[in-house]
Amino acid sequence: MSTELSVVVPVYNEEESVPILCESLHQTLSGMGRSYEIVLVDDGSADGSWDTLKKLAAAEPRLRALRLAQQSGQSAALWAGIKAARGAVIITLAPTAGSRPNLYITNGMVTPASAASSRLRVIAAIITMPSAKLL
Repeated sequence: MSTELSVVVPVYNEEESVPILCESLHQTLSGMGRSYEIVLVDDGSADGSWDTLKKLAAAEPRLRALRLAQQSGQSAALWAGIKAARGAVIITLAPTAGSRPNLYITNGMVTPASAASSRLRVIAAIITMPSAKLL
């Protein structure tokens, strides 16, 4: 079965919040009845984020962990994740320290339940066709 949704999240020094983020994303996405993957891109974190991502990815086949060779910034991390994503629909999220997403996904749109309580903002929802190429 092909992947319907890819959620791409850049990670920088989020060692403690990444497990919470992943758990919340899995809870939200698994309730949709669609195939999905979560692509986490480590932007050269100086803490134990990469080790945490590797452990999480080893335990959950729908989670993919990528690491940039050096800190390159959020945009580069997002782009690397978008290029690696396999989903027909790609959703990008930008976490903040200690983030726990509280998202509603309806009619293909993703919105935080509350900007104040979510501490996670949706940067973009990019819908790609199977034949589309990112330029």
